[in-house]
Amino acid sequence: MYVYRSLSLCPSSPSPGRYGLGVSRHLAIAAILCLLPIGAVAGKKKTAPKTVLPCDWEPGASWTYEATKSREDSRRPLPFEMVSRTPVSVEVVGSAPAVFAWTHGETTMEGVPAEQREALEAVRALSAINARMRLEVVVDKGLVQGIRNLEEVAPIVEEAMKALLPDQPPEATSLFSNPEALAPILLRDIAPFFTMTCTDMSVGEEISGDTLLPNPLGGAPIPAIETYTLLQANGKTATYRFTLQLDPEAASKSLEEAVTVLSGSGNMPELPALESTTVSTFEMSLRDGMPVKGQVERTNSVLDTRMVDRWGWVRK
Repeated sequence: MYVYRSLSLCPSSPSPGRYGLGVSRHLAIAAILCLLPIGAVAGKKKTAPKTVLPCDWEPGASWTYEATKSREDSRRPLPFEMVSRTPVSVEVVGSAPAVFAWTHGETTMEGVPAEQREALEAVRALSAINARMRLEVVVDKGLVQGIRNLEEVAPIVEEAMKALLPDQPPEATSLFSNPEALAPILLRDIAPFFTMTCTDMSVGEEISGDTLLPNPLGGAPIPAIETYTLLQANGKTATYRFTLQLDPEAASKSLEEAVTVLSGSGNMPELPALESTTVSTFEMSLRDGMPVKGQVERTNSVLDTRMVDRWGWVRK
């Protein structure tokens, strides 16, 4: 989880057919930059509570949002003007821990230049796939644990990837048939939505710590540093900032493994350090503990490629 990412694919990825039967090195790098996780918090430290977000949702509670996505890509400046909009429904379908049913509506695109019209067909295809999926996201006190109905969703994703990449070797779609890798891929865009739920912090308080992020290849976790700050609270809402900085050496090692797998090559030259930083800002409701609006910006830089992904939600 993008062309415009809905299944954690890249919105500005090159058309697969453009590269024949193989997966190019740049395509492999672009793919893993999209698949790197945003962060599932390893453990939130608690302090004397001042601003407490409700965390006792009842099954049947629901919210609707408009989700937007855009990308700035140093290789392709035109897609920077393109923005996708998707209606999203979030409903509580389980408790202890909480389970949220996450469903998408039809995705629309804005600002698509004539040179990028092929992206619209990819968006329509991905939108149709999303409409078939209902992700049941397990969240325990703000920590995303996984997808309860992953076995039900996995065949849909695998079938879709084979249809979207018919000329690619098995290595190109292997990530999507591996349950251990598939869950973080599907949760990559969704997890930040729940990051600040069930939080109690004081205004101005900052909490930093080390964490381990799931590897999109199912390999060793990637170390990172995360920081939470409660910026302000006004009695109705509270605004939080969350930053995540990946360890460059560990991230580069994961990138090398991914490029090797996706390219089908047994040997891949050592890559330079991957720099990845995520900054999220969320306005949370003090009445129901859910986001009113949120924006995520993630910047990845490796080799001569710099990608800035921006996505967020606004409650309707």
